[in-house]
Amino acid sequence: MISVEEAKLILQDERMTDGDVKETIDALQLLVELMFDKIKAERKAAREKNNAEKIENITTEETKTLKKKTDG
Repeated sequence: MISVEEAKLILQDERMTDGDVKETIDALQLLVELMFDKIKAERKAAREKNNAEKIENITTEETKTLKKKTDG
């Protein structure tokens, strides 16, 4: 995690107290964690959807193959 001193250099706002800077760091950390969790969940959902589509495609192809065998 970023230190208060590093954050002060980045923020360049001399009016901010150490408490203000710490509060800002904490808020940004929480925001990053929420964004990370959302991205992670979206990727998982996309993988699951992709896997379901692959299974559906395989099942469809197997059905077509079986139908051809029984019709042929």
